[in-house]
Amino acid sequence: MTPSGKPGCFGRALVVLIFLWMVGVTVLAQLISWTGPIITGEEHPVSATLWQVGLTGTPLLLLAVLWRSPRERAIFWAWLLAAGYVLVLVPGRLFLPAQSQAMLWAQLALSLLFGAALWGATRRASIPGGANAVTLLAALAAAGWVALPWLALGALGSLLDTLLALALGLTAGLVFGRILAVTWLAALAAESRGRGWDLFTGGLTAAGMLLLAGSGLSFNG
Repeated sequence: MTPSGKPGCFGRALVVLIFLWMVGVTVLAQLISWTGPIITGEEHPVSATLWQVGLTGTPLLLLAVLWRSPRERAIFWAWLLAAGYVLVLVPGRLFLPAQSQAMLWAQLALSLLFGAALWGATRRASIPGGANAVTLLAALAAAGWVALPWLALGALGSLLDTLLALALGLTAGLVFGRILAVTWLAALAAESRGRGWDLFTGGLTAAGMLLLAGSGLSFNG
């Protein structure tokens, strides 16, 4: 770790390296999930998801606890919480593709439980102004993103499937926005490094969260 909490090139480089590590692990886990039934005969991609969470969550946990700079530590916490969300969604991977409605019910219930726990743990956190708007926008965006397959392929699902997908997307978006508010946005309010770096780092933080959290939604992300 750096000897002081002062920002430096090493911290920025480490954030990028961790992001690339998460991309590689997540893509590999998704490939295994999609090809598992063909190659190994495993219909439930639970093991691939657990490996994904373990390989991404372990370094993130160490960095979130031990890193001194609040700015980078907030990013690691945001990604760690997103990985924790994926872990909570693991039981939803036990359903077969023909059980899409049951899967949506399960992931919605698990998302609500995770969201309630998150709100309870961060209810006294310092939330910067504008964070509520970010949370709402994230919820609306996630609702459309999660429901898009059902809206585009409506013949494959009922109206209830579409409504469940919208509800899951809204819940996931609220979780995403809350994590972003209590980690990155809070750190940004306390320490800015210029508009350019703030936009780049904020985009990287959000992209990492979407990568992890999105991989746990639906059947194979």
